[in-house]
Formats: sequence, structure tokens, C-alpha cells
Amino acid sequence: SGGWLVSAFALWGGLTSLLYAFRLLSARDGQIWIGQLYTSALALVWVGAAHDVPPLLPALGLGASLLPLWFLLDGLTRRFGIARTGLYPGLALRMPRFAALFIVAVLVAVGVPFSPGFFAIADLAFGGIGANELLTLLPVSLAWLLWTWAGINLLAGIVFGEPRADLDYVDLDSRAVLLHGSGMGALALFGLVLVEGML
Repeated sequence: SGGWLVSAFALWGGLTSLLYAFRLLSARDGQIWIGQLYTSALALVWVGAAHDVPPLLPALGLGASLLPLWFLLDGLTRRFGIARTGLYPGLALRMPRFAALFIVAVLVAVGVPFSPGFFAIADLAFGGIGANELLTLLPVSLAWLLWTWAGINLLAGIVFGEPRADLDYVDLDSRAVLLHGSGMGALALFGLVLVEGML
């Protein structure tokens, strides 16, 4: 009976994560995009918790990985009134400093290797695989795939493309680049802390 409840709990968390990851593919507003990714990521923590994976490090790793992108999307909202894909494409040509940071932030948010999110996913996968391979690896791997796909869509609608002639593009100054870059460096160190916690 107890094993059935654990499996049902893991299944519920996995399905919730996949639902929000799938909805992420159609999100166009940046704030909605990051909110759905956050919900999908934290639902995976429940998959790990059902298989006795301590939830603190995965939750911190997945949540912290979204911070750089959240700050950059907030900057777009303050600059253009809304952070929405397709409204101001071509930032790589008009705001190269911002675009470079934005690309890195999206990659960190979707859990590329060496980001805190990556080590959180690894902790969930390897921590739960001994209990139930299917209910652990299937939702984790599918959600991760959908996040990456959604990240590519986000970059395609904001960073790449032809810039609009009617918008005033103003790139980040050196101080802002340093602040954002330092924050991402701190996250990289936090990723190393996560590795220490997993070993």
C-alpha cells in the first residue's frame, strides 16, 4: 500500500511538471514563460521527494537558476513595457551585450550542464532511479527536453531576427553587464556547492 502511494505521488508530480513544460512551448510573455518553467521545475522536486531524494538542494538549484533570466526579463519589461517574444526581435544586432547575457541566462534557466539546475536535475534523476526508473527518468528527461525546446523558441523570438526600425534600442552599460555577469558567476559557484552536496 505504501509503495502504491509513493508511485502515485511521483506520477502526480511528473504529470504536473510535464503539463507546465508543454504549456511553456506556447508562452509568449516572458513573465508567464518563467512562471511556468518555475512551476514545472518545482513539480519535479516532488518526483524526487517521493523517492526519498532530499528536496532542499534540487529546489534551490532549480529556483536559483531562474534568477538571471528573471532580472533580464524584468529589464525588458521596464524598457519596452512588456517582455514578449516577437515584439522586438533582433536584440543580438541592436543590444549585443544584453543579448549575450540573455542567451547565457536562458541556457542556465533550462538546466544546461554546469548550471545549478543541471546538478539539481542530476540529483533528482540519480537519487530516484534506484526506487523507480520509469517514474523518475521519464518525467525528468521529457520535462528537460521541453524546457530546452521552449528556450530555443524564446531566443528565436527575442535575440534573433530582424530588428524593428521604430524602436529605440539601448544596450546595457558596462556596470550593468558587470553586475549581471557577477551574478551568473555566483550561480556557477553555487552549482559547485550543489555538487558537493550530492557527493
